Amino acid sequence: MIENLTKDNGRVTIRDTIRMGCKSVEAYCASCNKKVYAWILDGKGICPTCQGHVTLNAAAQQKPAVLPFFYIPKEYRSILGDSPSTLSVIPAYQTLEQIIPHGFARFCKGVKLPICVGDGKQATLRENGMKKNVPCTSECRYRKQGYCKITGRFYFYLPEIDMMSAFQMKTSQISTTNIITTLKRMVGDNGNILRQICTLRLSKGVNSVGQPFTYAELLPPAIPLSKLQAMGLVKPVGGVVHCLH
Repeated sequence: MIENLTKDNGRVTIRDTIRMGCKSVEAYCASCNKKVYAWILDGKGICPTCQGHVTLNAAAQQKPAVLPFFYIPKEYRSILGDSPSTLSVIPAYQTLEQIIPHGFARFCKGVKLPICVGDGKQATLRENGMKKNVPCTSECRYRKQGYCKITGRFYFYLPEIDMMSAFQMKTSQISTTNIITTLKRMVGDNGNILRQICTLRLSKGVNSVGQPFTYAELLPPAIPLSKLQAMGLVKPVGGVVHCLH
């Protein structure tokens, strides 16, 4: 199966989306006896403190929230769990550009859509109702100041679910950077990324001003390919992993 997965035949079919976040809204939690920003999951309000149900106010303003677990669509929870913080994944492609296409985006407070989107070379800026092309380089003052951030979309297989169609997940700047760093360590002899089972997990960090944040961390295979080769279990040939047993 691993051998077959390393042979690309165009674009993979996207089966579903895994999410790290959701919408939230201010609500009163009777169990906690306080106001909280309740997660909106499956159309219901969930208190982030006690995980109990709360009544949602349809008129209240919603804002994005980061979950401490991966949001799994209902039909896969019996296999993956209701709220897993780790997943076993296999990269859906063999090239970095296909596995996690990424670019840059700059948002403005109170505006849902990014006002500037670029690919590291060229960007489209929306200004005063007009669109124009502008350079997208490391010299951009907004990128230097941290207003313009990397965003990506990670494509992967969940071997417990399906080996024929892939899942996708939108990634933040630190998640995108971490996943790219790990994938670069999995490059085979021919320059392609080897498709091996990795661990995708949610980790916590603290930024420069002491605020905690959650990000997706991709861990390389627990057993390095070189060790599997030394054990006589696999034989890499031209970037393809052949199972010998």
